[in-house]
Amino acid sequence: MDDSARHANNTMKLRFCNPAFASLVILAISDMEPEGFKPRIGEVWRSPEDQLEKFKAGLTHVRWGFHCATTPDGKPDSLAVDMIDEEHPLDMALRFSLCLLWASTRRGLSTGLLFGLPTTHKNTLLVRAAAKDWDYKTKRIGWDGGHVEPLSLTVNQARAGTRFA
Repeated sequence: MDDSARHANNTMKLRFCNPAFASLVILAISDMEPEGFKPRIGEVWRSPEDQLEKFKAGLTHVRWGFHCATTPDGKPDSLAVDMIDEEHPLDMALRFSLCLLWASTRRGLSTGLLFGLPTTHKNTLLVRAAAKDWDYKTKRIGWDGGHVEPLSLTVNQARAGTRFA
């Protein structure tokens, strides 16, 4: 996908996201591009039924997640995106995930690169990302490096309708 199509894809997919969240994702993407990365948004909103199927298949650890958020009238209001490395869409490198972590945390977001890790490993990845050490090597990473979500909300808060401005 060329850059024009990638940008159009990102714009279209962000329409299914909470506007405040989407604006932070746009900033994170804008932070990554000068670093030489080409982030493309893959999945955004998903129905609770789709989420449950992913849970049953072992692809997620939650039955209802940030991807499932809706407005009070039931319209998609996703508080999560799954980011893909356009250069390596089928085999995302750790360097892309570290840059995504750096760009996301700058904008009050977090990534699945930290999922399931002990605090010491999370802290190491955060320090390496902050130092822009894209070539850092480790085998201890979270299980969903392309997933981006709010840092300041829990899944239960989002499910209850809490959003941020």
